[in-house]
Amino acid sequence: MSQFNKELKSALLGSLPEESILSEAEKQQIRERIKALKGKKPRKQRDFLPKTLTAIVAAAVLLVGGGLVGKEFGLLDNGNGSRATTPDFPFYDGLKEGDSLNGWVLTKKGTGSGKEINNASLMEARFKGKAILTGTLIYHGADMGEKANKIFFQPDKEGVERLPVNPGSGDEFTFNQQDKENLATVFGMAPNSMAEGIQIEVSGYTAYARAEKNVADVLKLERVIIPEEPEITYSNRPVPLDGKGNLELTDTLKAAYSEFAKTHDETILHTLDSFSVFLFYFYAEQIRDYETQFALYNDDPEATPVFTSVDEYIKASQDPNMAAGNEKILKKVLGNPVKQVAFIGENEAVVTISEEDGLGFRLVKNHKGIWKVSWLPIQ
Repeated sequence: MSQFNKELKSALLGSLPEESILSEAEKQQIRERIKALKGKKPRKQRDFLPKTLTAIVAAAVLLVGGGLVGKEFGLLDNGNGSRATTPDFPFYDGLKEGDSLNGWVLTKKGTGSGKEINNASLMEARFKGKAILTGTLIYHGADMGEKANKIFFQPDKEGVERLPVNPGSGDEFTFNQQDKENLATVFGMAPNSMAEGIQIEVSGYTAYARAEKNVADVLKLERVIIPEEPEITYSNRPVPLDGKGNLELTDTLKAAYSEFAKTHDETILHTLDSFSVFLFYFYAEQIRDYETQFALYNDDPEATPVFTSVDEYIKASQDPNMAAGNEKILKKVLGNPVKQVAFIGENEAVVTISEEDGLGFRLVKNHKGIWKVSWLPIQ
């Protein structure tokens, strides 16, 4: 098992016993977020002009960022920026002002405004154009040498191909000081942080080169594109219980569960909604059918499994500490027979286990359109 999977497994094993129950502050945050989302309608795609950004706008952006997450990290790849000029590496050789490259018009080419850096002339080429790029913002920390406390952008491969990059140049770009400050505000970044999956539009490109030194090209930020928020709808669903307060599947669901338990053929789940899969998971917990429970987890290739085999999962589930934690969660499921299901877009659902404790259970559709249990489902 990889170190990453070990850490995830450790997080899961530690999340189910009593110490995993959220703190009061965390519970209150979740409650407030749920209240804020109720009745909220999806917004159309919008963007924020850097010149008009305020702290209020930045806060709103952070709320709708979704996958635009910032995370702490240590040393990052240094990147290579623009390559230094050498006899074998000409600077936009054969391209003159007014010519186009990848749809961008060259407006200036020559020595960078007569500037010299360490007695070496800085070559400069300025372009005008438009491109929408998707990639990662990296805010380097104080221990990164010349990159210390600076923000750089690494677009995906398709994004690089939309820019007038000099052949052989690097794939890491930067911004002017004002744009850097705006981006840091929008994405709540600080040194030693990054924001992934962001989308921006740029309207200017300045390439630099100098002898024996790499210099990052500069993008002119036109706007930050905020993805459309997914529509969130709610539904109340009853948990079927028998006379003793145990989970009891309907005849139809019981037959489907029995067939799935025998074959683990996920096509049997194709006609089931997210709440039915939720019931399957906790019915399996109730009867200690860990093999079937494992088969309910999302098996998409891009999903990172916490447990790499059913045997490993069964062994962990039978661990006294984990079993005790699972029992507490099951009691919370059975203790409130009516559950609220939040449908986030078309491919994600969160079932409220306990609003008082701020606990939810996340399910996602896999690439076949079948509802499965998300790894680390307790939210």
